Parts: sequence; C-alpha cells; structure tokens
Amino acid sequence: MRILFTVIVFLSVYVFFAPIAQAQIAANSVIRTMLPHKKPIENVDVSNFSKDKILQADISVEESIRKADGTEEVIPSDDFLIAPKMMILRPGERKKARLVLRKPASEDKERYYRASFKAKIPDPIRMKELALTSAESINQDNINAGVSMISGMGIFITVAPKNMNPKLTWERDATGITFHNEGNVSVDMRARKEYCFDKKKKDCTTLPDKRIYPGHKWRFEISGNKDLIYYYKIYNKAEKAIIGAVE
Repeated sequence: MRILFTVIVFLSVYVFFAPIAQAQIAANSVIRTMLPHKKPIENVDVSNFSKDKILQADISVEESIRKADGTEEVIPSDDFLIAPKMMILRPGERKKARLVLRKPASEDKERYYRASFKAKIPDPIRMKELALTSAESINQDNINAGVSMISGMGIFITVAPKNMNPKLTWERDATGITFHNEGNVSVDMRARKEYCFDKKKKDCTTLPDKRIYPGHKWRFEISGNKDLIYYYKIYNKAEKAIIGAVE
C-alpha cells in the first residue's frame, strides 16, 4: 500500500497541475508506524531536490480520522512536538526534523496522523539571515522569477494501541470476497500482480493492495470457483488468509 500526499503551489495557490519549472522538498519514508514498546520519536530526513533554489519547509501535523463510511476527516493536532517547525534548505541540502509524540498511545484504539512538509520561497528576512553574497542574492532573485511550481511532501503516521487485537474475517460468494476487519489495528492486504491458480501460470489474476482500517469492510470482486490465498500484514507480522472456493 502506498499511502502519498503532495502539496503543490502555483503562483502561491495550491493546485494539482504541474508546470515545467519546479523546485521540490521531499521527506524520506512516507509511511511510518509507532509501536507501544518503541520510543515515541520519528526522525525525518527533509531534502531540497532543487538544483539551484533555496527553499523553506514548514512542518505541521494533523490527525486523520477514519469514518465508518470510508471517508477521512483531517483536523489540526498538537499531539506531536515538532523540532524544528521550519527549516531553510540550500539546493541539494538535507536536514533532519524530529517528531515526538506527546499524547500517549491509546489503550485499544489505533490513531493516524499526516505530517506535512510544505515548501515555499523564504521571505527576504530569512534569506538575509543566510548572509548570501550579492552575486548569490541576484542569482536567487533570477531563479525565483522563473519557478512556477514548488512542491512539498507528507508522511502518514500510524500510532498503534497498547493492547493490539488483530482480527480479519471474510465471507465469499460466487462473485467476490468481503473482508471485515473486526480487530482494533489496520490490516494491509498485499498486492500480487500475477497470482496464478495453476502451476503452468495460464490461469492468473491480480490481487490489489488495500489497507482495511478497524471496523471497516472491503469487497474484492473475483470468481468464487477456485481456492485462493491472500497474504496480508498487521504491522510487521505477515499472515495469510486461506479462502476456499464456493459452489
């Protein structure tokens, strides 16, 4: 599963169309998991992939609420201490940001957060703090005038409950399988581009990846006339669902 969200600025307005000239801020490992027995800290490498532009990255965290109907509500959150909340990166430079969870993990409920690394051109005061030479300042002004897109990136953080109770069930009929996550932690169904029912690999299909949140259902359409093994993960533990054929 790839969970990835990108913030794009076009003439200081967020849109989803990509012009040619661009500069980019990126964070490593866009999917993170915080387990109860680990330190509640996420260290994130933030990089400026622009070849010639100085960029500012503003860092913030929001909580992601997963509703029963499958929709998501994102709300402001101060559950994390962010250090630093803002950083200036020269072209090709990488710095480290630290996200420390201040709100303890729930006893039995999984929580989700989105950390955003929004990029922008630093204001003149911050640029002055870099003590650029006159030539560097002129060069940056010329570059700024030619850049029409600045993109940032985010990471998705899952905070596991202290008491984990995984439970995946399923029902199958002639046209598909309905998976039901009856536990309190997410289930990640693993993708298989070529899942074959026979050894000669003549009868094959694709099994998609899918994250099923606690209390949610997911239906996968597939003929019910053959046995099927669907692999899935719960955090770092791999499991398999052995699903028999139906008449």
